Amino acid sequence: PPYAPTGQPGQPGQPGQQPPMGSGQLPPYAPTGQPGQPGQPGQPPMGSGQPPQYVSPTQQSQPGQPGQQPLMGSGQPPQYAPPGQIPQPGYVGAPPPKNKKKRNLIIILIIVAVLVLAVAAAGALYFFTCVFGNHTFAAADCNYPEECTRCGETQGYALGHKWKDASCQHPRTCSVCGETRGKTIDHQWLEATCELPKTCELCGATEGEPSGHTWADGDCLNTGYCIICNEQNQEYGDHNWIEANYQSGKTCTLCGEIDGEPLMPSFVFYNLYETPVYIDNSVSIATICHDNNDYQTIGTIYITDNYTTDEVIGYEPLEGYEWIVTEFLCEFSDENVNAYGVEVNWNFYDYYDHELFKDSGSDINITDFSYSVNYLGGLWHDCIIKETDISDEWIDNYYFLTLETAIRVPAGYDGAMIGFVNKGMPIEDDILNEIISYDTVFFRHTADRYPQGQQYNR
Repeated sequence: PPYAPTGQPGQPGQPGQQPPMGSGQLPPYAPTGQPGQPGQPGQPPMGSGQPPQYVSPTQQSQPGQPGQQPLMGSGQPPQYAPPGQIPQPGYVGAPPPKNKKKRNLIIILIIVAVLVLAVAAAGALYFFTCVFGNHTFAAADCNYPEECTRCGETQGYALGHKWKDASCQHPRTCSVCGETRGKTIDHQWLEATCELPKTCELCGATEGEPSGHTWADGDCLNTGYCIICNEQNQEYGDHNWIEANYQSGKTCTLCGEIDGEPLMPSFVFYNLYETPVYIDNSVSIATICHDNNDYQTIGTIYITDNYTTDEVIGYEPLEGYEWIVTEFLCEFSDENVNAYGVEVNWNFYDYYDHELFKDSGSDINITDFSYSVNYLGGLWHDCIIKETDISDEWIDNYYFLTLETAIRVPAGYDGAMIGFVNKGMPIEDDILNEIISYDTVFFRHTADRYPQGQQYNR
């Protein structure tokens, strides 16, 4: 029977089919999957004694193509595929591979190389492109939004400038990117001080030199200081002394410190004694009799009133001055006064500077007298003595003489004095000395006196 490849049974009775092979003929060979197509035009049937021809799938005659020649050239023997050996596609008559393991290793190496190249390509794409969406955005700045450093894609918005105002040294400047606009502005100068030159209050630039301190001397209470900036120089100055006077030693007008003793009053210099004037004080007095100066009488002088006031009749108040009004009562009652009468005389003095009193004194009228005093280191020229009332009387065997005086002195002055003098004193002794002190009673108006209305009754 004729040979048909597996899956291709012969179809008897079809037109153009090869005739049955005769005795000794081999059946024709057709590769697996490529059955021979009997009855193709132009293909001669194999004759007696011809071996079967092998045609590869890529070079088989296509049915219906007349005149197609077999693939084998002249003199090429037909390729025979023994049973069980399938020819390799595309290769005519290729022998079977000699080393299958080597071929498999090559295939594996090729696959690994392809995979390595694929991974490398993927890594390159990831790290050097943004194919996978893996952008690397640079931070936005004043002018530009965030931008991918690989592909240039942007997102968001530019931040905008943050401007710092223009100064004397720089125009308007962005604090982020340093971009500038406009021009610098003029300096705003502050005048030079004692220690700093002329300085711009905006940028601190300086010009010129400091003006230097102008020092004022210190005193006993305060250090010296600069009259411009008031800086202290830590050095105290001297006291501001006023010379000593009859009320105080040399005195600093700033701190009140006293240096030394007051000036010596005239009455202290002459070693004279005085009786303070206050109501109800009294003192004995000896004086000559009126009708016979060879006799003297002894009496008593009482202070019956003493007060201060701002004004007296005939004089308006004067700022800084006060009037001292005093009433004296002289009483005599011994045998000599009753037999020969009495002579009572008085004079006015100044406790501190009697020489000034005498030199400055002058009569205003028969009862009034003006003079000056030295008080607290100053001269007071508006002092006045006024005899406001003089009267006398006999009551039984008592002789009474009343004398009221008003003396204007600086407020608080305690040097006004009145003395009751013995008329029989030798004329050559009419000076301030111990003889006068023995024969004369001096009353001194101290600071202990009372305003009018607070005086004591007799």
